[in-house]
Amino acid sequence: MNLLIVDDSISVVDGLRENIDWAKIGITQTFGAYSAFEARLIIGMHPIDILLSDIEMPLEDGLSLVTWVREQKLDICVILLTAHAKFSYAQQSLKLDAFDYILQPSPYHEIAAAVGRAVEKVKQDKLSREMSEYGEKYVQSREAILAAAFLGQLTGAATSGSIRELAEQGGLPKAEQSVAVGLLDLLKPREWQESLQPRLTQMLREVLSRLAFPLKWNNRLVSTGSGLFGLAVWSDSEIREDALQRQMMLLLQGCLQQLGTTPAVWIAHPDTTTHMHEIWTRLNDERTRCEKKVPGLFWLSEKLSPDGKNGDMELIGKINEYIDRHMEDAIHRTDLAEALFLNPDYLNRLVKQETGKTVKEYILERKLQMARRLLTTTRLPVNLIAARVGFTQLSHFSATYKKAFDLSPMQERKEGNE
Repeated sequence: MNLLIVDDSISVVDGLRENIDWAKIGITQTFGAYSAFEARLIIGMHPIDILLSDIEMPLEDGLSLVTWVREQKLDICVILLTAHAKFSYAQQSLKLDAFDYILQPSPYHEIAAAVGRAVEKVKQDKLSREMSEYGEKYVQSREAILAAAFLGQLTGAATSGSIRELAEQGGLPKAEQSVAVGLLDLLKPREWQESLQPRLTQMLREVLSRLAFPLKWNNRLVSTGSGLFGLAVWSDSEIREDALQRQMMLLLQGCLQQLGTTPAVWIAHPDTTTHMHEIWTRLNDERTRCEKKVPGLFWLSEKLSPDGKNGDMELIGKINEYIDRHMEDAIHRTDLAEALFLNPDYLNRLVKQETGKTVKEYILERKLQMARRLLTTTRLPVNLIAARVGFTQLSHFSATYKKAFDLSPMQERKEGNE
């Protein structure tokens, strides 16, 4: 450990260097300077750990020297010496983060003791930095391992044994936990992505942790290349789909706030870790089938049954519930899409795929089916039935009804009562 002694008095510098057993307190080499200018030259040529400097010196004082040391962001422990007990000196010493402040004249053993304490502080600071760096490297290494394992879960490359061990340590979902898998597409050109590297993945993780899922569920994100990211959200308790929808919308808003872009996110219904690879494959297929990539939240249309095969679609059930609750309203495709947190075009494609009808056609069909039931099972006037299913004009209702069933509303009622 190196010590630099600075004083404009040659006898003071030489006396301190020669009359104290520096090796005994951990100093391996001492340097002497007789001005602040000379001290700067020595600091520039040698690594200095501790600076022992007088304050009162001609041309440039010790406080100015220490100010320069701090401006250069040099990690040097400072002890100041002065023959004048001025409050302003003590105050400035505190501002400059001086380790100690010694009034002269002081016996050599007191100065040696102060430097000895500084040596211990330097050692402790160095150890703390090394531990911090080690901790950061450990965290980075562990994160890299977890990211690789998670990517292996998605692609099917990871073995169940290695995943199980990492999951027990935390950082990956366990077999018995409920997990929702997603695919995030930034919808941005490579140049934009490269402009944010290498912090892009970290920025997305911060959005997930601070804005989308604070203290709520565990989450993991991994880059799969070309602006695509795999996402998993899991919890010991059941993940409700309405709650997941809300949090995913927060994710979209967070990306807009922090990254200046709204991604497209394909998300699957919560399932078990057993199906993660199959779900990931289907999410990629869904994204590939979308001819026009637009921002928004897109649900994987079907859940997986316990045997891993495609189960019944729940989207139509949710659409039916919404239509039934708003039967008297004029329902537009955008209203329905917003209620289901889906992109309107994507919703239309899913409904067409499942029912053979557009969203508009499906809404009208369900309203007319309700009107048919009311006509045949109640004595409500036709004009009230028309209003009940969202028509404002009876003539429009009658014409639409006849076109759909080849019967007028009155003919339908008459045949139903026969």
